[in-house]
Order: sequence, then C-alpha cells, then structure tokens
Amino acid sequence: LNKDNNPIPPHKAMLPVADSDKVLVSLWRLLDDCQEFHENLPRKHETVGWCETIKSWENVHGRSISKLSEAMIDGNKLIEIV
Repeated sequence: LNKDNNPIPPHKAMLPVADSDKVLVSLWRLLDDCQEFHENLPRKHETVGWCETIKSWENVHGRSISKLSEAMIDGNKLIEIV
C-alpha cells in the first residue's frame, strides 16, 4: 500500500534503498515530493522494513541490491533520472 492506502501494482512499485535508515527516510521524502513516484512508494513507516528485506536478498542472489530490479531505486538511479 502507498501513503494514501492504495494498492501499488508490483510492476510499478518503487522501493527506496539506502545504507542507513536516516538516508533512507530522506530519500523517501525526496521521492514522495515527486509526483512521478508518489503513488508508487510504500508507506514511510514501512520503508525501512522493505529495505531490510531487499538487503537480505543480496546473499540469495549474490549481487548488489541496486542491480536486482529496475523497480528499485537508489540515490544513483535517482540522479540518472533527474
């Protein structure tokens, strides 16, 4: 669910990824201010949990979380988009 409690289609979901919770919340706020991402972000209070889940996939996939899916975004991908 997004901030407005609307379901997010999996193929449109954007999951912020960062190395620290403080940076992650800042990234979420920045993305939430962009209309393009607002509808596709998880609720802010769930973002840290989603990020931890994504990080746990690194061991399973044996590669960096930023390369697991185009549906995920980190600071570098945000810079590319901007």
